[in-house]
Amino acid sequence: MTSRQRPIPTYVLLALLLVLSQPLEPAVITVGGTCNLNAAIDAANDDAPRGSCPAGSGSDVIKLTAGVPLTIVDNDTDGSNGLPSVTSRITVEGNGYLVYRDNFGVPTPPPFRVFHVGATGDLRLKDLTVLFGRSQKGGGIYNRGGLTLKNSTIGPNLADVVPGSRRGGGIYAHAASTTRVVSSVISNNSVIDAAVRDGGGGIWAGTGASVVVSHSTFSNNDVTSFTGAYGGAVGGPDATVTITNSTISGNSISATFYGYGGGVAARDLSISNSTVSGNTASVSSGDSYGGGVWGGGSVHQTTFHGNSADYGASLYGSGGGLTLSGSLFAAAATGDHCEGTLSDAGGGNLADDATCLPAFGSLTGLDLNLADNGGPTQTHELLDGSSAIDNAGACGLGTDQRGAGRMGSCDSGAFEHLGNGCSLKEFEDVTISTSWFGLACHTGLVGPNFIVDGPLGSWDLYVGYLAVLRDGFEVREGAELSVTIDPSLLPPPPP
Repeated sequence: MTSRQRPIPTYVLLALLLVLSQPLEPAVITVGGTCNLNAAIDAANDDAPRGSCPAGSGSDVIKLTAGVPLTIVDNDTDGSNGLPSVTSRITVEGNGYLVYRDNFGVPTPPPFRVFHVGATGDLRLKDLTVLFGRSQKGGGIYNRGGLTLKNSTIGPNLADVVPGSRRGGGIYAHAASTTRVVSSVISNNSVIDAAVRDGGGGIWAGTGASVVVSHSTFSNNDVTSFTGAYGGAVGGPDATVTITNSTISGNSISATFYGYGGGVAARDLSISNSTVSGNTASVSSGDSYGGGVWGGGSVHQTTFHGNSADYGASLYGSGGGLTLSGSLFAAAATGDHCEGTLSDAGGGNLADDATCLPAFGSLTGLDLNLADNGGPTQTHELLDGSSAIDNAGACGLGTDQRGAGRMGSCDSGAFEHLGNGCSLKEFEDVTISTSWFGLACHTGLVGPNFIVDGPLGSWDLYVGYLAVLRDGFEVREGAELSVTIDPSLLPPPPP
């Protein structure tokens, strides 16, 4: 007799395919004891145990329970690194701790950067500070793949070490990589003794790289160059850079022959709902361009103040030029606000001198102090009676830089004036009685949860708002806001 193998039933094959197609459950690897961060990254990359660290599985999460000082070089991929290169998707939950090159150790450790992300890697840092890294490219982090920062701080870090090209004091974003910065701070990073076409004190973005920044601050990053430099905060002459709801302040470039963008230098730039303040482009034997911004693209609902350069203290349009809408230009530290190729894209622009486009109106009533006016980043406040109030029409934005609701006709710039004597109020799990709503002005409310406890006289649903109270007080619904209203308090909807 000959035996025949029975075919596997179809339902069994389908069950196997279903099991195999399910994504792996991510492993959670806690760093502590003999499971150090280096071994945890290796375990996550290879899905295999390392030392006392358990094996990774799919998209892994590494949790820190203490700060991580680094004293020795782990590998030499793209320069010396203190940690293994990340080659898979890894989230490091810092819980407020530091990962740093132990610059104060005895003996002092050799120069190396902190993190390296390989081409297949996707590193996500949450609630973490990276500092004291030192390398030729990317003092803190070198990214060839994907990098996301959330509620994290990068700096101080340094790009110097060897002669030649020096880029990215905080982060080096390699060609075609993707870097996202969300609700984070990149500050006090430096590029020293750069060569030609180098820079990016905070971030350097290579050809085809994408850098997306939101609700973040770039401050006091700098580039020093023997010849020329790009971007005190972000340098990406051939990259795509998008910045929203952020502050770029106090960054600088200093070079011998030419310099571009004391704040940001990018030929494909989009910046909106942001503040560009106190940035400087300085050249000793040539010319500097764009104290705040240099490059091409669009600038929308952005406030410029106190920037400095030989040509275009606030901005300089290069290549295809910059289109401007709803933006403010105040108190150029040196030179004229605007130079280069510029065009008006919808109006609403105001300046305190006549160097920008003829269509620009005259700016009055801007607080020249960069300050905490509510929200996660610093801004320049609009004063009562400012010419910027209600000047920008339908700007297409639900909120201003801080998160306060844009109301009716938008104000020009990054700050929405909420009413005479009103300010942005912040609440957390607060119940507000109806008597509280005696304010005769618009006030923005931000916070994770609050409850309106009282009768509402009228209601409406439209972009940017949840309800309008009887006295004109507006309650806004936004990404960081949860509003609970007792349905019995609402009047019937209009017919």
